[in-house]
Amino acid sequence: MIAPVMLHPEPDQNRYGWFESTTFCAHPCERQKRIVNGWQVHPPGLRIADYLTAGGRVDLYRLTPINRLDPDEELQLTELLLAFEGSHYDMAGALFSGTRLFQSSRFFPGADLESLFCSEMITATLQRLNRMNHENPTRYNPAKLIRELLDQGTYQLVETYE
Repeated sequence: MIAPVMLHPEPDQNRYGWFESTTFCAHPCERQKRIVNGWQVHPPGLRIADYLTAGGRVDLYRLTPINRLDPDEELQLTELLLAFEGSHYDMAGALFSGTRLFQSSRFFPGADLESLFCSEMITATLQRLNRMNHENPTRYNPAKLIRELLDQGTYQLVETYE
C-alpha cells in the first residue's frame, strides 16, 4: 500500500489527517463518523500503529525541497482531497492497475474519480497540483507510483517506521 497523504482535514485546524482510499480500516472515518469503504481520514498515529501492529512498515516520503507546496497549494491540496469525500473504493481499478499486459491494451479503463484506490487518488491529486504528468491515474499501482515519483525526484524517503 502506498503511504497516504497527510494534511489538515480542515484548512483552519491545527492537526493532521491521514487521507486514504482503502477497504482495510476498522476505525470510523474522522469526517464521516463511521467505518467506510473508500475515501477516509484518520489520525496519522492511529493508522501507523495499525500497519506496525499487523507486521508491516510505514515509509514516510515527502516532496523534495524544490517541489514543496506553498501555502496556497497546501490549501488547494486540502480542497482536492476533501472533494473526494464519499468516493468508494475501486477494487477493479486496483486489480487492473497491477496487470502490465492489460495496461498496454486498448481495453484498459479510463479514469473514474468517483471510485478510487489508494495510489489512483494520490496520482490524481498530484496531477492537479502539477507535481506529476497528466495521464490516466488508474494506471498507477502503488509500486509504479512511488517508483516514478522517486525517479522524477519529486519525492524522497524521509523515515521508515518498523
